Amino acid sequence: MPCCANVHFLPTNKDYAELLHPMGSKTLPGIFAGYHQQVGGQWSGDVYVVPLVFIERNIQEKPRCRRIPVANMTMAKKKGYERDPEDGFIF
Repeated sequence: MPCCANVHFLPTNKDYAELLHPMGSKTLPGIFAGYHQQVGGQWSGDVYVVPLVFIERNIQEKPRCRRIPVANMTMAKKKGYERDPEDGFIF
């Protein structure tokens, strides 16, 4: 997954759960910030995500990365698929 990709994730913190509408989606939009690694460089299975709420507020405080399990995150898809005409892959 490329860095700074648009993702949706399940909030693991109660403060973020309050940002969700009761009848709306159960996921929050965010920006993928990277992978968490264990000592020695092995991947732990967790990823870092910056909630989009921090970026949209445009406040002066530093955005906080949240460490979440990769199973709680999905990559945001655009409407329709975009196909590279030369290679034929979908991105």
